[in-house]
Amino acid sequence: TLDRSSAASDVYKRQVWLLKRNADKTFTKRQLLSAIDKPSGVAIGPDNLAYVATPTDVFRFDPADPRRPQPRLTVVAKNLGSRADARHPLHHIAFDPKNPFQLYVNVGSDSDNCEVDGRFATPCDETERAQNARGTILKIDLTGAGNVEKSRSVVARGLRNSMALAFHSTGTLVQGENSRDSINKRAPELTDRESDLPHEELNVIAQGKSYGWPYCYDNGVPSPEYKTADCTKHQNPALLLPGHSSPLGMEYYTGNLFPTAYQGQLVISLHGYREYGHRIVLAPVDARGVPNGEIRDIVRGWEKTAT
Repeated sequence: TLDRSSAASDVYKRQVWLLKRNADKTFTKRQLLSAIDKPSGVAIGPDNLAYVATPTDVFRFDPADPRRPQPRLTVVAKNLGSRADARHPLHHIAFDPKNPFQLYVNVGSDSDNCEVDGRFATPCDETERAQNARGTILKIDLTGAGNVEKSRSVVARGLRNSMALAFHSTGTLVQGENSRDSINKRAPELTDRESDLPHEELNVIAQGKSYGWPYCYDNGVPSPEYKTADCTKHQNPALLLPGHSSPLGMEYYTGNLFPTAYQGQLVISLHGYREYGHRIVLAPVDARGVPNGEIRDIVRGWEKTAT
């Protein structure tokens, strides 16, 4: 688990903890790492080691390493391109279950909707440039010597911020999109109220495809800044989520705690600060893991209440 809290005197101090479930169903926690710059994604690799993403790189370590206070860290991928002042500096990561040591990494956008000094250029250089593009998902091949980066490539573009990535057992990769803000500032007739525009998205990721950002939103609707955009060139979402609900993590459920009907379905945590955020929901999926039905709540009630 990752602790992103910080003291004012040390904004870069972050921690990684090990949570262990006890026989009496309580939990104990043990700090594994400290002074890590914004750990934002964690995944268990095919070698059963823990991989953690920071704004600049991905490293791995052995949670069972007896060395204290800091286990040995090995950087496996460098120069992920996030500036300290980037709008979306955090990275989510996921391993392809069908292809060991192929790591997929979110590279969030530097902007809300590709604005540069108040202008909206076409094409959007940020997501379409050949080198160091943002609003993308990278595939990093970790089959180099010592299982570090051998090569990397852009898998998909036009994804503003993919802080939820999940692989189905069949190999399907689903992305949870944190869509743009302030659409009503560019088109007053629209609204960015809760559960309105633009919706968050669940996208099925395919090699070489573009998913619309910043040109289009929802099911192929041109953004106010790009009214002449041809949205048929971009992939539509598999499922729309409530606007501004901010999916920040998801997994296909394979445990035995929930009822049988939950088995194999997609469990999503929604961070958003508005009404439809701060809850955990279930999205039904088909045999390939593609979302295909209305979401329903699993856990909610964390809303702030007036005192």
